[in-house]
Amino acid sequence: AVADVAISASAVAVTVDSTPRLYPDLQLVSVDAPVDATSGQGFVVTWTVTNNGDPTGNRNWYDAIYLSRDQIFDRSSDIFLGYRDHIGGLDPLASYTQTATFNVPNGFSGPFYVFVSVDGANSISDETSELNNRGFAPNSMQVSLAPPVDLVAGTITVPANASPGVSATVTYSVRNESSNSAF
Repeated sequence: AVADVAISASAVAVTVDSTPRLYPDLQLVSVDAPVDATSGQGFVVTWTVTNNGDPTGNRNWYDAIYLSRDQIFDRSSDIFLGYRDHIGGLDPLASYTQTATFNVPNGFSGPFYVFVSVDGANSISDETSELNNRGFAPNSMQVSLAPPVDLVAGTITVPANASPGVSATVTYSVRNESSNSAF
């Protein structure tokens, strides 16, 4: 026996959003840092960022600066120095250059690579690639320990007439005869 099967079809309306989704692509183009720095003192770093994708829109983000012993960025072990905000959007193929001073932590010495992490908090989370957001200066920065301070006592003045149990004023001066500041 042959069974009759009824098949019914109904049309389903599908709406397609034809508005293209925008994907910015922030890319770290260059990092410039000095070849020498001193522990406990500031150094200047300059970096350039380009948007190789669609507009970011009117969004803000920050770029974070790190010191690393090697050429591999590791947020958990590299030394965070600080950040600089980028306010406002970035159009396609537009770029910006930042220059800022950061301090090398006291007691550090040896070679370090200066890393920049563009959009350090991932505020532009819809980027086409996050792989090009980080980079470092091409040469390591040799950090030297700061020379010690040389504190020298100057004039000491004691009162001519002092009595036991009575407060007296003693004045003195101290000067630093080194080029390094005393913290």
